[in-house]
Amino acid sequence: MKKILLMLIVLLSANSFILFSSFKSANTAGYIEWISVEELTKLSENEPRKVLVNISTPWCESCRKMDATTFQDVGLSNYVNEKFYAVKFNAEDAEDLMFNGEQYNFNPNIGRRGVHNLALYLSNGRTVYPTIAILDEYLENPQPVFGYQDAKSMKMVLNYFGDDHYKTTEWTVFKELYNE
Repeated sequence: MKKILLMLIVLLSANSFILFSSFKSANTAGYIEWISVEELTKLSENEPRKVLVNISTPWCESCRKMDATTFQDVGLSNYVNEKFYAVKFNAEDAEDLMFNGEQYNFNPNIGRRGVHNLALYLSNGRTVYPTIAILDEYLENPQPVFGYQDAKSMKMVLNYFGDDHYKTTEWTVFKELYNE
């Protein structure tokens, strides 16, 4: 009975991607509306949403590949725009930032080029690029996903968090049901 209920939830969630694919705005169909950390702070005060943070660097080939392929998927980009605030963040940015009431700055002593402490916070201390960090509506509890993700894998991750499956279903169970 539990498995049938979980399968029903997964099927309904998968249908949400199809629905979101059909809702196209003239300006944004197929394009993620990326914002800055500063814009996120302002927007989330008025309309709380989950957050997708794309942590990358200018030299990262896998990051560019994700930008050119995964994030160009129309269904995925429409789903992101509907359910999340999407933030692009350069892990090597030297600018000091306030995020969720905390000050974050650049640390030149980590790695070859240095890394921003916000990137470290969002990735649980790991410097892997790209990293996609999912945060809750309160801009807390970062859940990092490391490395290149194709559109299919990214849709599964986004669905898990975007439709709140993470609150009731273990990732391994969700992943198994989602792929059936």
